[in-house]
Amino acid sequence: MSRRRYAVSAAVAAVLVILAFGAFGGHWLVVDDALTKADAAAVLNGSFPDRVLEAITLFQGGYAPRLVLLTARDDPDSGPAPAYWANRQVAANFGIPAEVLVSLVGRTPNTQTEARLVVQWARDGGVSRVIVVTSRWHTRRAGLIFAHEARGRPHILVQGARLDTFDAARWWASWRDAARVLSEYAKLLYFCRVYAGLP
Repeated sequence: MSRRRYAVSAAVAAVLVILAFGAFGGHWLVVDDALTKADAAAVLNGSFPDRVLEAITLFQGGYAPRLVLLTARDDPDSGPAPAYWANRQVAANFGIPAEVLVSLVGRTPNTQTEARLVVQWARDGGVSRVIVVTSRWHTRRAGLIFAHEARGRPHILVQGARLDTFDAARWWASWRDAARVLSEYAKLLYFCRVYAGLP
């Protein structure tokens, strides 16, 4: 099956699944791992500023002594993407020391490439535990992808941004939340088929 045909099938299947499970479809996407101290918190690119603010809260709470930011660029000479500088500026505004911030350079157009970059950095640096910070509606898929890439090295925890406005109980009442839920289920099915190797 071509990727385009599979994407269409995944979207249709996602709609059927969500219609069948209703409110549960929103709640299932949200993962709340029990927080424990880690070596670092990695901020995934995307929603701003809730994700970086969550990472700052983790640092201030003593859960992560380092904050990992992704430059989202393949060529270091081209300079980091604007989102990277925005995250750094927010961290600076909250008094986060520059030496706490870890910048990872790489082309990261999706969660899979972000996971590979963070996992490789962790393994190269002997990092044993990483908290992945993302939006609440993205936590299920992000956790699965990072766990698939890491395979226990490093140990992955997922933390949803508490300032995220996603309403898991009534996601269908908002066009934005509905679009997120539909997209997440389609991408989950795509991940299971293409990356995880499921039939």
